[in-house]
Parts: sequence; C-alpha cells; structure tokens
Amino acid sequence: MLCRSFLLLGTFLLSSVAFSKVIKQPHIEVELVADAQNYIAGEAINVGVRYKTDPHWHIYWLNPGDSGEPAQIDWNVPETASVGSNQWPQPKRIAVGALTNYGYEGETLVATELRADTGSTGPMAVEATTKWLVCNEECIPGKATLSLLLPAGKSGTSSKWKSLFDKTRSQLPTPWDSQPLRVAHAGKEVRLDFNSPMAPTDFFPLQEGIFLNTPAPTIQSSGESHRVVLSLKEENTVPQKVDGLLVFADGSAKSISQAVSAPRSEASLLSMLLFALIGGFLLNLMPCVFPVLSIKVLGFFEQSRADKTHAAAHSVSYLFGILVSFWLLVAGLLIVRAGGTHIGWGFQLQSPIFLASLSFIFVAVGMNLLGAYDVGGSFMGVGQNLSQKSGVAGSFFTGVLATLVATPCTAPFMGVAIGFALSQPGWVTFLVFTAIGVGMASPYVILAAFPKLIAYLPKPGAWMETFRQFLAFPIFLTVLWILSVIGEQTDPHRLFVLRISLLVFAMGLWAYGKTGWRKWQVIFAVVFVGAGLAVGLRDLKPSPKVQIAEGEWQTFSEERLAELQAANVPIFIDFTASWCITCQVNKQAVLDTQPILDKFKEKGVALLLADWTNQDEVISKRLESFGRNGVPLYVFYSGKAGSEPVLLPQILTKETVLKALDSI
Repeated sequence: MLCRSFLLLGTFLLSSVAFSKVIKQPHIEVELVADAQNYIAGEAINVGVRYKTDPHWHIYWLNPGDSGEPAQIDWNVPETASVGSNQWPQPKRIAVGALTNYGYEGETLVATELRADTGSTGPMAVEATTKWLVCNEECIPGKATLSLLLPAGKSGTSSKWKSLFDKTRSQLPTPWDSQPLRVAHAGKEVRLDFNSPMAPTDFFPLQEGIFLNTPAPTIQSSGESHRVVLSLKEENTVPQKVDGLLVFADGSAKSISQAVSAPRSEASLLSMLLFALIGGFLLNLMPCVFPVLSIKVLGFFEQSRADKTHAAAHSVSYLFGILVSFWLLVAGLLIVRAGGTHIGWGFQLQSPIFLASLSFIFVAVGMNLLGAYDVGGSFMGVGQNLSQKSGVAGSFFTGVLATLVATPCTAPFMGVAIGFALSQPGWVTFLVFTAIGVGMASPYVILAAFPKLIAYLPKPGAWMETFRQFLAFPIFLTVLWILSVIGEQTDPHRLFVLRISLLVFAMGLWAYGKTGWRKWQVIFAVVFVGAGLAVGLRDLKPSPKVQIAEGEWQTFSEERLAELQAANVPIFIDFTASWCITCQVNKQAVLDTQPILDKFKEKGVALLLADWTNQDEVISKRLESFGRNGVPLYVFYSGKAGSEPVLLPQILTKETVLKALDSI
C-alpha cells in the first residue's frame, strides 16, 4: 500500500493531474475515474468504477435475476475523506436462453460521492476493490484493486470522464414522489397501482428470488392510471414489502419501497364462504353428478319407510363421505403445489391412471345396479335393510363417489371461491372447501333434519328394482365419457387395451355374482378381476400435447397472447379441458355455434384455446393470475390499450358472449 502510494505520488508530481491505471482482464477492463481533475477541500466530487465489457458480454446488477452474481465495490479512502453509497444506474434485461438476467453490457459506471474534509491538503490516494462476474455463454469471475491519485486544488477542473458521469446520472433512479402507490397481492401476483402522466415500461425488483423474472411484468394502463403485475415464484410467500425500480417510457426510473397491503378482509372471507355454500348446492344440478345422485335419490325412496334416526344416520354418513373426499383432494393438491408444481382444482382428472381407476369403479357400480352381484346385501345404501351397518357405509361411499364425479364440473360461484381458497393459508383453504361440501350435501341433510319431507317421496315397491337396474345405464354412459377423455390423453393402443380390460373386469364381477362360492368360480372371478385391473392400469401415460391447427382457434401460449396484446387485437381465451363437462356444454351450446363464430370473425377477435386436459404449468399459472384454479374460465380482452380483461360467467349463454363482443 505504501509503495503503491509513493509510486502514484511520483507519477502525480510529473503530471500534476489525477492519475489512474486501466486494469484489463478477460473480456472486461476496469478503471477508477473521477469527474474532476482535482479535489477541493470541504467540497464533493464524484468518483466511480468504470466497467467496459467486450461485445455480447455483461456484468450483473444488485439483483442479478435468474443467474449470476452482482458486482461489488469496497472503498478505501484516507481518514480525512468520506464516500457515500454506490449509485447503480438502471440495468437492462439480458436474455440467456430461457433465463432473464439483470445487468450491464458495454460501458458502465458505478459512482459515489467523495468529500474531503476542510483543511485537507496534498494529493489524495483513493482505492476501490471490486469483484465481478463477466458472462456470455460462459462466466469468468474477476477481481481488481483500483487506485486513483487526486491532487488538491482551489477550483474544480472537469476531467475527460465528465460526460460519462453526466450520462450515468441521467440513468440513476430517483425516489418515488408523493403520488399514492398501492401495492397489494392477489393469488400469486403482486400488483402496483398508481397514477402518472408517464406510462411505465418495466419493473426491476431489488429483492432476489421473490418474483418471476420471465416473463416480464404485465403493464396495464388506462389514461394516467397504471398497474404493474408481478408474478411470485411458486415456492415463495407474499413479501411484506416490494423494493425495486419502476422504469418509465422516457427512460427515467423511480426507486420504490412499499409495504404490501392485505388482500382480503373478514367480510371477503364470509362472502367466499357464502359463494362456496351456494356453489356446492348448485353442483347437484350439474350433469356430471346426475348418475351418482340418482342412486342417492333411490336410497331416499328406501328411507321413506325407515324411521327418522336411520334417515339421519344415512344423511350424516353421506355428508362425511363428501367432506372427507374434499379434504383428501385439497390436501393432495396443496402437497403437490408445495413441491413447486402448478396445478389447480380437478388436477386428479389430468391423470389417465386416475380416470381409468374411476372407470373400473363405475363398471363395478353399474354391474351391481344390474344385479350381477351384491356386496353385503346393501351396496351403496340401496339395500333392503337400512339398519345394517353396510348401508350406512354405502351412504359414505356414495358421498365419496359423488365428490369424485363432481370435480369435472365447476358450478356458478365455485370458481371465485376456489380461486380465493387456494391463494390463502391452509386453514382458510380447508374451511372454504368444507363449505362447498356442506352445500353439496345440504339437500339430503335438510331432508334428514325434516323427516316429514321424506313422506312426500314415492313409496317403495316393486318398481324400485326396475328403476335400480335402469340407473346402471347412466353409470355406463359415464364410463363411455371417461374413456373418451382418456382417448385424448393417451394413445389409441392403450385405450383399446383399457376397454378390453374393463370387459374382463366386468366378466369377473359377473362370475363373482354367480359363484355360490364354488371353488372354480371364485378362482375365475379373482383371475378376471385381477387381470382386468392389472392390465388396464399398466403404463397409462399422457401423450404429448397436440397443437391446434391454425384456423378459428389457436393454441394458447404466453408469447402469442403478448403478440396480440401488443397489436391491440381483441382476444377471447377459452380455458377448457376434455374432462370438464361444463366446458363441453358451453362449447357445443354457445362457442361453436355459427352465430357466435360469425360475430367473432366480424369483430376481428383472436380465439385462443387453453387446453388443460393434461397438466400444463403455463395454463395453470395463467389461471392463477386471474384468481382461478380450475376450468371453465372465459377471458375477453377488448383490444383497447390499458383495458382490463373481462371474466365471463362459467355458464355461458349466447347473449352473454354477444354483449361482451358489442363492447369492441
């Protein structure tokens, strides 16, 4: 240190100007520079580290983004001087494959203020030790200790670096002014809302690892009202505050540090619970639940000749079957999401193995209703003696089955409630789904609470056996629907094997019903049932997603959505799945009808199909951005700059869609 100071002093005596040395390392050169040729005692000048990278190479900002390490600077000045904090100019986005980094290319200056004490005399030696990581396709770490010798003077003289300091100063962020800025979270998003005559163009978070760096934040502007939407990484909770740089269209930047406000109030939770109750009740009216509910109705016909204690026991058992099923599904969903996978409500139906298992269960139910075999004399609560334990257990199983077949449907009010529930702490999630289950079971709980109502149901008689057998056919229709969904998830060969396996399974059940417990018949039943299950459930995997051919409907992607939004094109997005019956009804009754398609074409609306039949993280994240975690979801963009997307009802009508299109 002393030797270097003497060397610099000797150079200074020869030159009588500020002196520094350029350090060159692989793909970068660094130098300690000042905006003045000398310092003035008691006054401030600016000093800084100048980095200059080779073309296509870069160093990193304070938050490097998806990879890299930020540059560092440590100052060493005499006791008669002081330095301020390092001032980093706003960075740029640097794409490296699928990653997004924040950093600098070319020439960059990180400056600070140097102030000499009053009475300082003689040359001043300033040192800065800096570390960096310079990257292109490869990254090379570097380190250097830089020196600058400044002579004393009575008046300031600008150095050759003055213009670089001026340019850097124009790129420095300034503190956010007195304009109100509201930061709140919704689901996996954090939203910045504010008013400004200048539109924002980007946001660089200072907090590392909290927000997704790819894609860039969504900017929504309408006049002087603006919203910046940041996406949280899946594994992260909502931060207490947001720190970062808000960049505007004129190139200026504002530094913000704002607490994140609470997203919901207690009143909101109560309203969501009400929505959940109503949505659960309306599930009973959805087509996917009809086959199982008809079995439950048949059970109530039987209950009309039982006492109110037995009726109440069956209703409570049915309720608990629904609740336990909802709890297990929600627990599984939360566990999988905690592992970093984006999934939503109905996630189990994206698995061909789960759907195939469901098809075997429904074949077993249908064969039982036809009388091919019987279990305990009272399978699923349709037996002759309601006082038997197996009958109550059957009601529980009916509740389980009703929940499993209800998940392809999302009733009105349910979508909002589920989206809210899955963005909240675990106890709130379970509370909301409990409300959905109670709503779904409410008609039967009401009948049990008011047993006089059961007296108005038809009296049991010989007609019930015929009705019982008739109910097998809606069950088999459900199996055909499940197989059609599996056909879109996997290849034709596996679907054919599954169909044969179901037939073998059904033969085994038939043999079981005909055994009389003779040895060879029991063996036949066990072999056929076992073979059907083993072969049918083996190696069922989703096939690669097929892209939709360009035409009226295009395959949804974030890139395509961004292109259309940038061009101010009206957009209609259909978030759908083959296993979603509500989706298919809306498609056939509304979206694929000629009047609606003609109106789409007339208005120049781009149609995007987001197919969620198989697991798709991109679609899952986009659903979450709208506060939803299941399908159907219909989103309409009018094409007007800065306009908010409109979410249409889950049960579509032609009038609803036409009214939305008329807003263009």
